[in-house]
Amino acid sequence: MSKAQRTVLDLDKAWHGLHYVMCGETEPGATLLSQAVLGGVPLGDDDEGFSGYGPARYFTPKQVAEISQAMTHPELEQEVATRFDPGKMSQLEIYPGWDLREAKSDREWLMDSLRRLRDFYSDAAAKNQAIVTCLV
Repeated sequence: MSKAQRTVLDLDKAWHGLHYVMCGETEPGATLLSQAVLGGVPLGDDDEGFSGYGPARYFTPKQVAEISQAMTHPELEQEVATRFDPGKMSQLEIYPGWDLREAKSDREWLMDSLRRLRDFYSDAAAKNQAIVTCLV
């Protein structure tokens, strides 16, 4: 596959907030939704990775399809919107930090990030592709 055919998704600073509102956890857990942003199998044995935020990780095409399916749950957007709580997220130190005065725009930002992530997984699953992730 040439570089021009690769699909890239940049969640920017939404990664941790998105992870939290998707699964209600601060760290990756066992559920598929908990794996989508922070999960995967580590590449290499350097715990810091090239960026200092941990190693790059990957999902096999089968795992991508499973996560994609979990992200199509009809109530997911409502669950995510309900779980968004800037005060609690600040208390839990969910990156990048949350301001009650910006709650409406922050919620919209995370919902947009959710839709982009869902589309990214869906597209990769439809093409039977693996996904490699990293925080930089």
